[in-house]
Order: sequence, then C-alpha cells, then structure tokens
Amino acid sequence: MADPRPSFDLSGRTVLITGGSGGLGSAIACGLAASGARVVVAGRDGDRLADVVARIRATGGEAVGVPVDITRHDERSTLVAAAVAEFGRLDVLINNAGATHRVPAVELTVEAYRRLHRINTEAALFLSQAAHPHLCATGAGSIINILSIGMWNGGPQSLLYRSSKAALHAITMVLAQEWAPDRIRVNAVAPGTVDAGMGAALEPQRLAAQIARTPLGRRGLAEEVVPAALYLAADASSYVTGTTLRVDGGAVSR
Repeated sequence: MADPRPSFDLSGRTVLITGGSGGLGSAIACGLAASGARVVVAGRDGDRLADVVARIRATGGEAVGVPVDITRHDERSTLVAAAVAEFGRLDVLINNAGATHRVPAVELTVEAYRRLHRINTEAALFLSQAAHPHLCATGAGSIINILSIGMWNGGPQSLLYRSSKAALHAITMVLAQEWAPDRIRVNAVAPGTVDAGMGAALEPQRLAAQIARTPLGRRGLAEEVVPAALYLAADASSYVTGTTLRVDGGAVSR
C-alpha cells in the first residue's frame, strides 16, 4: 500500500488565512504550519497576530503577520500581494474571518446587513479573486471557505449571520465550477459549536441547548477542525472540489 502521509505534507507551500488571530484561525494556522506550510496570518489585531506568529516560529515554522481590514477592498489586494512578496507564491487561501450580529429580523438595518455581508461574504469573494492568478500559477491552488452549520437551519435573531454563510456556500459551489479548469479547488469547512470564536462566547443556556442537539453530546475543540482544513489544503484532496466538510458532532444529521 502507498504511504498516505506525503499527501498531507505542505512543505514549500504558502497559506494565507484571514481571521488568523482568533481561536479557530490561530489553531488552523498553527496546524498547517506544523505540516510544513509557510503561513501568512491576517487580522486586525497586530498584537494577537504577533503572538500567533511567535507560536509558529517557536516550533520551527515559518510565518508572518499582516494587520489588515478586509472590509476595505484596496487592503484585500495589498494583503495578497504581501503574501506573495514574502514567500514568492500563494498556494492556499483560507477565508476564515467572520462576524455575527444578533437582532430580530424586524429590527434589521441596511447598515448592519451591509457590514456583516462585507465581512463574511464580500471579503471572501474578492480575496479569492485577488488570489486567483497566484493560485493558477501553482498549478494546484486551493481555496477553503469557513462556513457554519447554522446555514442549514433557522434560529431567531440570526438571519444576517446565516444568510451570509449561505451566500459564502454559494460562492464556494460556483467558483469550484468556474475555476476547475484553472486547477484551483474550492471547498469549505462547516464547524459546529467549538470552543473558539463565537462558540467560546456562548452564554451557558445557549451552549447547553446546542450540546443537547449534538449527537456526540459535547462542544468540539478548535483542534478538531484543523484536520479538515489540512485535508482540503493538501494533495490528499486533489480530487475534491465544491465540497463542504461538516465538523459538527453530527448536529446537522440530527
């Protein structure tokens, strides 16, 4: 039997991840660096970015942090250019940055709608567009969009978040079709409730309710999402595109 381990090796490849200073983003950044990737960690908080970069370098990995506001169109192109300038190429883009806004639908404002979709949807689309020529140049580019299992069900006061993730799912499916001839694979990971990011901020009552709806009966760990991202970034998934991997303890199946 062939040894599958080399197909998970990211040595020599450059990964750019947005929202890389948060709990889930930093876990993915560190995990891919441990598999040999050179990681460009992007986010708004320079101090937190520096901490993630230091953690990666402390274990012998290569990483740089780029403070950026991905809601600004000009900064998206600058971010991609900075990643290529630092490491000479771009192989993987992970659109992980996201935000939420809880409000009843009758109280939604145009400003709140535009702000959330600018972060969760628009930024991912146009970062992918900016990365396209560089991913083409590698001959085996990969884009990974971080979704949410919330897009498969309804929940009060969560219309903006769920609709933005559903739109990102549509972007994933369409780009997978359009960019397949360019040898760029476009996939997604949909975490359930995990101990990072928004999942870490849940009040006890909501957390208990979500765990009750999860067949495995617990909240997931950020580290349990990392292998899914690694798989989609690496050659192990070379025949996979337009797919969403759910890491949710079985919540959607229920």
